Amino acid sequence: MRYLLLFFLVLLGVSEVHAETRESNAKSVVRIGILNYESKEVLGTKWQVLQEQLAQRLPGYRFDIRLLHNEALNLAVASRNVDFVLTTSGNYIQLHHLYGLASPLATIVRNHQGKPLRAYGGVIFTRKDRNDLQTLDDLSDQVIASIGTHGFAGYKLQAHTLLRHTGEVPDSRQLLVTGQPQDKVVEAVLNGKADAGFVRSGMLEALDRLGKIELDDLRVLNVQKLPGYPFLASTPLYPEWPIAAMPHTDRQITNDLVGVLLTLNQEQTPLSDHIFGFDVPANYLASEKLLRELRASPFDAPFDITVEDVWQNYKLHAIAIIIIALILLAGVAIFARLSVALSLARDAAEQQHQRLSNILWGTNAGTWEWDIPSGKTRFNERWAEIIGYTLSELQPISIDTWVNHSHPQDLERSNEALEAVFEKKVDAYECEVRMKHKDGHWVWVFDRGRVTKWSPDGKPIAMAGIHIDITQKKEAEKKLEHAATTDPLTGLFNRHALMERLHMAMAIQERHGGYLAIMYLDLDGFKDVNDKHGHEIGDQLLIEISRRLMRDVRGEDTAARMGGDEFVVILNGLPESDGYLTRVERLLAAVAQPAMLNGIELQVSCSIGITTYPQRNPCNVSELFKQADAAMYKAKLAGKNTYAFADVISDQSD
Repeated sequence: MRYLLLFFLVLLGVSEVHAETRESNAKSVVRIGILNYESKEVLGTKWQVLQEQLAQRLPGYRFDIRLLHNEALNLAVASRNVDFVLTTSGNYIQLHHLYGLASPLATIVRNHQGKPLRAYGGVIFTRKDRNDLQTLDDLSDQVIASIGTHGFAGYKLQAHTLLRHTGEVPDSRQLLVTGQPQDKVVEAVLNGKADAGFVRSGMLEALDRLGKIELDDLRVLNVQKLPGYPFLASTPLYPEWPIAAMPHTDRQITNDLVGVLLTLNQEQTPLSDHIFGFDVPANYLASEKLLRELRASPFDAPFDITVEDVWQNYKLHAIAIIIIALILLAGVAIFARLSVALSLARDAAEQQHQRLSNILWGTNAGTWEWDIPSGKTRFNERWAEIIGYTLSELQPISIDTWVNHSHPQDLERSNEALEAVFEKKVDAYECEVRMKHKDGHWVWVFDRGRVTKWSPDGKPIAMAGIHIDITQKKEAEKKLEHAATTDPLTGLFNRHALMERLHMAMAIQERHGGYLAIMYLDLDGFKDVNDKHGHEIGDQLLIEISRRLMRDVRGEDTAARMGGDEFVVILNGLPESDGYLTRVERLLAAVAQPAMLNGIELQVSCSIGITTYPQRNPCNVSELFKQADAAMYKAKLAGKNTYAFADVISDQSD
């Protein structure tokens, strides 16, 4: 009897395995690797809602979310055991350079008490009873707890802040490596194993909320003034985590996932207690710059040299040459020998200058020097080449040369950045500006510099810096922004952009009065065109209809494609709630005109549902679309090729 029962249990297990296999084969498995730096108590079910939403909106896929610590995530990427990666900006940059991880698809937006958080920073803390640790300078030779030097918000942000403040990063002998999760770092500081600790912003508040620590028992060093940011931070803020696809990931899966991620919070409500949603990819240039300055992977190769490195490496050489020249001048009585010594020193200085020039040439950067009181400037040849000139063509050169070639709208930002440096609020001047090219177009330039000489009373005397051409980067950002707001087939606004445009139009109406008309258009007979002539002809017809809509709306109005053969037109600034019917009839006529495509004459019409804003009763964007959609179906039932109004009461004065 016992063996018979065992036999039935084995058969049951085999049948369950076959059932799971059939279900797995029916759906494509999408593996998402997510960096995990938190304990189970803090983590909770943070990612469960995301997995449920993806499964609900993309039923054709089965999503496998894997929470991995740093080393495990890197190993999964190296062995291609994940399809998408959601991780810190620093870890993403490393994986991008080492394993070809694609450009970011979106950036996560965290939720804090119903408000979106798009950035985070690092925290440097100690026990409150450590009165000897008050500033960053006090951390020299102290034991510092960290999850390890691989952590971005758990080490690199704090190390970079110390490098900027003290000129040094923590020595390896100072570090107490606890590993993940970051709770261990806090425990090490509280129990006295470490003098200070590095954690991500928000971690201390989370542990306090769970009752694991008392926040009042700790002191945060170098507290930053960050208006609107709800957590303590010791470092500047950097963009939240990007999600990116692996090189082997199918493009269709990538497109489907991006479409869902960017519309998860289209109602501007949080997805969960921890996640607000996802936004278009942030700019991670600052994160990459931080890694380069730290010489962190993947920028730890010895040949990755910057201008600042050259100055740090050769400054002592220049000083040594001067000292040697003075010693020779004092010790040598014969003028000939003195001349030889000076000649040698001059040759060495020229060689050093040549080496510096060669390195600058390799960076493709223009250089500038500015005598502030007189306005005299000195540019290298590359500075002029960026805007299409030779240096001789720009003569005579002064600070006005820069002003006259800069875009007027950017000069105000540049002047504000300079004033911040002159008032010693920041150490370096940085600004992105447009400059007029010799051919007439504008080029984008990243302008960076610092004061090299101050007067005894604290006024700036001289500055020096570099110009780098970032036109291609700006064009790439513009294309990305266009792709995020535009329907790829028709060129009209997409659903996401339409929501933002309607929010903006409602806000303008509330300030300035007037009315809005929201028209929901659905093509009549379009399915027959697709069935009879194919999707290619159908797409051409949609493009033609879109051209007609764009032709018949004003510049301040909005035309968007909702999907399929459905469109929405928003009319702004109407003086009356019904002062637009002639324009509605003109749209009906424009859509109904025959179209000749590939030698085929096609004709469709449209049914239009209309609602207006404001209304007697309060309403939001979602309700306005529902009203217009319902009115469109009324127009369908009325015989098509006509319009109908929503059953609402407008807020028109008597």
